[in-house]
Formats: sequence, structure tokens, C-alpha cells
Amino acid sequence: MNAVDSSLDWYVVHLRSRQYAAIEINLRNLGYKVFAPTYRANAVGRMRNSLRPLFPGYLFCALDPQHQLPVLMVSGVIGILGAGKRLIPVAPEEIGGIQRAVASNLYCEPVGSFVPGERVIVAAGPLKGVEGIVAQHKGVRSLILSVTLLNRSVAVELDATAVER
Repeated sequence: MNAVDSSLDWYVVHLRSRQYAAIEINLRNLGYKVFAPTYRANAVGRMRNSLRPLFPGYLFCALDPQHQLPVLMVSGVIGILGAGKRLIPVAPEEIGGIQRAVASNLYCEPVGSFVPGERVIVAAGPLKGVEGIVAQHKGVRSLILSVTLLNRSVAVELDATAVER
């Protein structure tokens, strides 16, 4: 199968965690056109930047829905996003916008769409592993969480990329 055909739609492939690079290579080796956007992130406590997936757990693959089985058979692939058995393609404007943003070398990073009252877990930094409740948004990239420390509720301001559901 030649997946590089420009008439093919892009689909979102759901992956097991920490298998992003291996799955990208395997899909490319099978002849699929793959888009795995990344961003440069400062690792907490480290001096150098590292490349991280812009959409952790997902990548984009151009394919014919009638020939999705080889993609699903790749080790680490959980599935292809859709409604029931019907795959839902990513709008060409969306995939194009993401590709242009990544290619422009502008600063990009994932920011979760957390809502006040939502329970989250701190995924990075000195409070890693601590559970909290989103109290409010502070600007575009910051959240204020209510966390319990030493049996007291404390408001903590964190970067939105440091928390996850």
C-alpha cells in the first residue's frame, strides 16, 4: 500500500504511552505517511531541552480507512479515533494548521483544557504525583490548584503543562 497518496485523509492514531517514536518508525516502514508533531521542552531540573510529543499518546497517519488493519496491528497502537466502527478524519485545515505551526519554529506546547473543579494530578516538578483540584485559570498557561499538603488546603500556581487528568 502506498500511503503517501496526497488524496488520503489524515486520522488520529491512539498509542500506548512511551511508544511514540517506535510506532512512528514502524508505520513509516510500512509505507504510511505519518505526522508526529513535537515541541522543545525544558526538562525540570535539566539544563537542556528535549523533544516531546505535542499530543502525547497520539499521532497522525494518512491512510485509506479500508486498509486500516496494518496500522492496528502495529505493536503499541491502541486504535484509530472514530465513532463506533466509522473512522473520523482530521479536517485538512486542522492538520495543515498544526503542520504550519510546528514548521514555523514558533513556541508550541500542549495546554490542557482544564475546567475549575476538575481533579488533576501534578505530572512534573517538585509536586509530582500530588492530586489537586483546579481552582482557576491564571492567564493562558497557568492554573491555580487547590492541593492538600500537611492536612491543609493550599493554593498553588502551576504551569498548565505540568498537570494531567
